[in-house]
Amino acid sequence: MYIRDMRGPEYLKRGLQSTCNFVNSLTQVKKVCEIGTYRGESTIIFLDQFKDIDEYIGVDPYSVDFNSDGLFTPDLVKHIENEFLEKIKSHSAARLLKKSSVDASKDFPDQYFDFIYVDGCHQEASVTSDIQSWLPKVKKGGFISFHDIDNNQVQSAISKFFNIKNGHITEDQSITFGV
Repeated sequence: MYIRDMRGPEYLKRGLQSTCNFVNSLTQVKKVCEIGTYRGESTIIFLDQFKDIDEYIGVDPYSVDFNSDGLFTPDLVKHIENEFLEKIKSHSAARLLKKSSVDASKDFPDQYFDFIYVDGCHQEASVTSDIQSWLPKVKKGGFISFHDIDNNQVQSAISKFFNIKNGHITEDQSITFGV
């Protein structure tokens, strides 16, 4: 069983649909970046919910070298990557950057994305680096969202940049902020 499966697929789906509905009510989303794609469950929701999307970038190194919790073997990492690639193959707007989050952020100019979803490594230092690297990449009037606000390290990192009370929190523990 995958870690994310413990909460059930509908939990994630409802939460992310709520995030997308919130963002869609405030802006038109054409360019999306997701940090930490895992098996692509959230990716499919984003591609479905953001109707005007013309570019989706998934960022995930799919490497045991970036596996901070030590739960994944090389074979399992490859299997998870293949699941992701299978899910996006019919979406011409979608592509994978198989890089670390910080390295991938250097591939884009500032104020490029309408929506960025961060669900990479959950260690405080990594989330802080993700915010420092990706926040400038969000267009003015765009949104940045984080998964697992109920994780203490994630919450601590986010609170260095945002007032948690001002975020839009959904059932799956995603939190979204306007930029």
